[in-house]
Amino acid sequence: PTAMRLAMVAQCDAFSSAQTRLIEALRERATAFATIRKFGRNWPAGGGGYFRLFPYSLFKRNLRAVRAEDRQPCMFYFHPWEIDHTQPRITGTSVKTRVRHYLNLNRTFGRLQKLLKDFHWSSVDRVYFADTAPRQ
Repeated sequence: PTAMRLAMVAQCDAFSSAQTRLIEALRERATAFATIRKFGRNWPAGGGGYFRLFPYSLFKRNLRAVRAEDRQPCMFYFHPWEIDHTQPRITGTSVKTRVRHYLNLNRTFGRLQKLLKDFHWSSVDRVYFADTAPRQ
């Protein structure tokens, strides 16, 4: 799924050449979002909708476990629309779609604030590409 997302993003004309180079470099290094293995399957620990849907304490514990086991940085992402709890609700959608899109929207911003305090963060280019960055 990550490779497919990167491929879809790379095909978008709205990205600058620098963003496109970053996407290509991510693809080459096989950078993936953090997951944790529990109960015989991989569970997301790197953000996305699961950051909003899972309890924050579980998400935090899983992310710490991934960091402790892998001993390397984790990739985290969220969708910008997930911090807008006042966004208009689309009517006529299924219960599954409403849950996926609207559950805990009012908590996402606060969770992001906690996340920023609970972990150390940097940008993808600094963490994954420090050895290839142009010298100034």
